[in-house]
Amino acid sequence: MLISKPSLRARPAKSPAMRRRIAEHEAGHVLARLVLGVGTVTLVTIEGPDGQGFVESIIDDDAIDTRERCLALLAVYLAGRAAEEVVFGETLSGSGGSERSDLARATALAYAMEASLGLGSKTPLLYRDIADHHAALRFDPGLARRVNARLEAAHAGVRRLIRRNRKRLDTIAETLLHRGTIESEELAALVASLALPGRSAAGRRP
Repeated sequence: MLISKPSLRARPAKSPAMRRRIAEHEAGHVLARLVLGVGTVTLVTIEGPDGQGFVESIIDDDAIDTRERCLALLAVYLAGRAAEEVVFGETLSGSGGSERSDLARATALAYAMEASLGLGSKTPLLYRDIADHHAALRFDPGLARRVNARLEAAHAGVRRLIRRNRKRLDTIAETLLHRGTIESEELAALVASLALPGRSAAGRRP
């Protein structure tokens, strides 16, 4: 599935400190996708609508066909927040706040693993509708605890990934600060410079 990119025009000015924080956040998402082999990164920017950043990528149709791939995608969703924590010691509220946010997508996926994809740690064969996950989490404390445990485990794991690859994270972030938007040949050159094992393109194993 191709994630469409918003317009890059009419973006408000950001302070140097905020630009750096956005760069580290988006670099975290890119790094996790590259290391974990989740889809193909086609564009990353810190100059998106409303001054925010985003990563454009192509995700395979079978991105959540196994438990391991679900966990990898969960880590990708939480990688921006984790990068901020590693670099700055804390994170801003930008990871959450809406249904399209990193935290909302991570929570929805963790819920689906527990409730509808047959990957739950308890009653895995009991199907529950993903569309009702807000109510289910509100009225089923046990389910909410299991979903939160998945989120915390994924978050801890991706923090370790980012710490192990801190120099690569900084390389991506510095390039973003300098260029604003990275795509096409420039993105391919950046990925090649990271010297990730088994990597021949901008986000996918050969």
